[in-house]
Amino acid sequence: MPGGTVERSHAARPDNPDNAAYAVDVEKADGSHVVVLPLPVAADAEALVQSAERTGLQLKTEQAGFVQSYLLVPDAALSTPLPRESTEGRVLQSLLVIETSSEGAARAARATAAAAFDADPASGWLLTLGWKLTAAELA
Repeated sequence: MPGGTVERSHAARPDNPDNAAYAVDVEKADGSHVVVLPLPVAADAEALVQSAERTGLQLKTEQAGFVQSYLLVPDAALSTPLPRESTEGRVLQSLLVIETSSEGAARAARATAAAAFDADPASGWLLTLGWKLTAAELA
């Protein structure tokens, strides 16, 4: 994964709590459209990383409008349950994030990545970024 800053994010919705913490190591990019694809749980973390690298390389060489991709792997130690969250059956999923320059490129990248990971493309979120702030702009 490229060098850059490390950030931790927590996402939680009252109707579907996901209190997974992810360590992110990425370079600044300028993709205006983002795919967030939940990946099937993998027993072999190293194989998951290698698959993400292969998929990113494939998208880079074959997909017009591809900007960058990165794998978010939950940190189990930081991903403590919410106060009302049951830990029974709790699954911490890895996420593949893909940045593209257009909606069409995002849809195509989502389909390619879903096929590579045997994931449901409909489970991948398509997001449009209105703006993107850097850490320096937030300081």
